[in-house]
Amino acid sequence: MMKKIIISPASGIFLIQIAIILTSVIPGLKQLFPASDLLKVEILVLLSFLYVAFIFSHRSDMMSENLNEVKVALQKHTRIELLSEEEFYDKFLFYVTNHAVNNVDISYMDIHKPRTSKKSYKKEYYEKITEFIKSNSRITFRRLIRNTEDNLKWVREIVEQLKGCGNFSLRVYDHADKDSREIATVSVQRIDNNFTFLVALGEQRPIEAKRDVFIQSEELARIFVRYYNQIWNSSIRILEDGEIIESGFGEAEKKTDESK
Repeated sequence: MMKKIIISPASGIFLIQIAIILTSVIPGLKQLFPASDLLKVEILVLLSFLYVAFIFSHRSDMMSENLNEVKVALQKHTRIELLSEEEFYDKFLFYVTNHAVNNVDISYMDIHKPRTSKKSYKKEYYEKITEFIKSNSRITFRRLIRNTEDNLKWVREIVEQLKGCGNFSLRVYDHADKDSREIATVSVQRIDNNFTFLVALGEQRPIEAKRDVFIQSEELARIFVRYYNQIWNSSIRILEDGEIIESGFGEAEKKTDESK
């Protein structure tokens, strides 16, 4: 006689999370849950909240302060914060210079290179992040920049600044639409497997409203690094571990010329 297996709600939530992650990682299982990666992330965040809330709500020694403990647990498990453009530059620079240990991924998806003359916080960010890359060889940096005629001028400036830095690589992402500032590709910035920044969601033009997202979560960082890797692996190599890839410039320029 088979023994009945009872799965608790908390275990059930955890198993669902694992199943969703597997459908993102294993090609053969993707058709079982053909949702977008962003939708899967949103579902995983919600399930994480439910999982932690259930665990803490069923511990008898915490019942008197249950609501407060659940709130604290959720804050520790996954932290999400909306940021303005200026807040993003300040916070990302702070987290890179104070928390990065092994890997930092950066991406830029606007069609125009950053305008720093009128915004001192941008100028300060780009100067300090460049110096930090040069002086911290133990940390590997990858930078993705959208392939446009204007951005390629900026790419050449970056190459001049960081060529020879063995901890820095740069690639350009060639999107079919060279003129639109609104594309579906998410600009992901990641610091190790701890912190993720999603930049300019739905709007590449500078605006006053909060449009960037800061996420502190190991689970979500691992998902977004897979997303970043997909774009990275299909992009044009310009600088690889500090070495200039001359053919990359030619390929990138050819693609921008073809779009004219």
